[in-house]
Amino acid sequence: MKKLIILFAFLILITTANAAEISIRPIYGYRNKENEFLVQIRNNGDEDIDDAQITVFVPDINYYFSSGNFDLNDGDTESEWFFINLPRTRGYYPIGIYLQGDDYRQVEWTWIAVV
Repeated sequence: MKKLIILFAFLILITTANAAEISIRPIYGYRNKENEFLVQIRNNGDEDIDDAQITVFVPDINYYFSSGNFDLNDGDTESEWFFINLPRTRGYYPIGIYLQGDDYRQVEWTWIAVV
């Protein structure tokens, strides 16, 4: 049991050692219009993320966007603009932001409010 707890704690350290901070601005958009959003990624880890790519997915409106590849060195920030035609219906829509690289995967989910 003790070995299992130590292994679990080690896995948590490995998982969080190279965590990136993912944010999106703004968190609202206007209905029935094209809206622009900014995704920012900051590498807070100790290692570089090579051949990184940002993918944005809004399942409720079948929206998918992928950036080109880039290298995200430790301590660096990368920004990517994307544009979404939001629906006429007001409400909250889930948005997934994926960061993937050669040896790195991270997913963050948040909501966009349509006003």
